[in-house]
Amino acid sequence: MGYPQDPRPQQQERPAFEPHSPELYRQRQPYESGPQYVYSPPTPPHPRPPRRRTGFVVALAVGIPLLLFAGFATAWLVLVVPVRDAGLSSSGQPSPGPTSEEPVQVLPDGGDGARTLQSKTGETLTLKGREAGLTMAVTVNQVFDRAESTYGRQPQGGHRFMAVQLTLTNKGRDTYNDSPAIGAAVIDAESQEYPSVVAEVKQGRQFGGTTSISPGDTRKGLLVFEVPERAKLVKFQFGLDGGYAEQRGEWTLG
Repeated sequence: MGYPQDPRPQQQERPAFEPHSPELYRQRQPYESGPQYVYSPPTPPHPRPPRRRTGFVVALAVGIPLLLFAGFATAWLVLVVPVRDAGLSSSGQPSPGPTSEEPVQVLPDGGDGARTLQSKTGETLTLKGREAGLTMAVTVNQVFDRAESTYGRQPQGGHRFMAVQLTLTNKGRDTYNDSPAIGAAVIDAESQEYPSVVAEVKQGRQFGGTTSISPGDTRKGLLVFEVPERAKLVKFQFGLDGGYAEQRGEWTLG
């Protein structure tokens, strides 16, 4: 007769050393429910996109035309403009050749620093004043070797009146305000100089005390002189600014 068996399951005895199986290792992982880190080879870096050279291309596209334009402009200023301007007058029209209006000779100054431009009756000289904007074209139109007085002042004994008709044109940018009579004189064959006088003559109207001529405007009038009866007059002189300008005109009378 034997003993009844115990109904509880009997645990099997484990040996003192048992190698760990993968299943047992997984059961003992303390963070089994967390993310599993699996080794994978590193991802190679992405290749860099090629560098764009847009700035360099733009610089070439803009710089080359600018350099070409600058070179063309420089050549134009150096080579073309001087040649063009040499053939044009100040008004932009082709310069005419020498005319009767140009002075035929420039005389050395007489010690007072003024230059004398020489011409003859019927011609025009362009004279400059002390101010840069004052330029007048002076024409000796006609010479009256004997002028007849109408009334008022009469020539003294042994003298006569003579007159020179002038045309004054303002070629500058400043208004001419001066007395033409102050800067005028006649010279005889003995180099004697005679200033102008105030007298009324039949040959025309005399310039007044002060004459005002705007730029581009013109005035015509007489300058009267009292000279010896037998004097032979050979020159007429005229200067701006009362005769104190750096230029004066001298016309031969004939």
